[in-house]
Amino acid sequence: MKKKLYIFITLLGIFSLFSIYFYKKTQIDIFQVLAITFCTTFYHFAVRFIFAAFLDFTHNKNMLQFYDYKKKWFREKPFEKKLYKFLKVKKWKTKVPTWNPESFSLKKHSKSEVVLSTCQAEFIHEVNCLLSLLPIFSSIFFGAFWVFFLTSLAGCLLDLGFVIIQRFNRPRILKFDEKAFLN
Repeated sequence: MKKKLYIFITLLGIFSLFSIYFYKKTQIDIFQVLAITFCTTFYHFAVRFIFAAFLDFTHNKNMLQFYDYKKKWFREKPFEKKLYKFLKVKKWKTKVPTWNPESFSLKKHSKSEVVLSTCQAEFIHEVNCLLSLLPIFSSIFFGAFWVFFLTSLAGCLLDLGFVIIQRFNRPRILKFDEKAFLN
């Protein structure tokens, strides 16, 4: 999975450079749209890897207090169960890729470690939602507002899906009986 994503990001970078080059040479609008789309998509993927790597690099015991599932931010809100049922999260949550599936394995980690991983993953994806919106400001310099807006919205919604999965899973993991599972 990781290798495929690195290849994909590299290809996005190459397509971005070619699109920019052809737009500069020809001034044909389609190359501008392609350059903006490839560059923005490249940004969306690259910023996620950079931010996650930064958090992994700076991860220490002080951060464990930040990712406390008992804090108000990470607790399930009253409306969430109905929302998840409406969105049919249970049906699609297993079909999305996971960067590091082992960190969510109750066979390899304790329940508290897995819950901590859900809090950390939720935080990463929430920040990524915000970072997804930054390219919209590029339309001030490059025009093509709708291209920036739509790619940013797509990136934000993608991360929002991962936030939903973490928030859906956490209360279920907390209710989970490890002893029954491991026996």
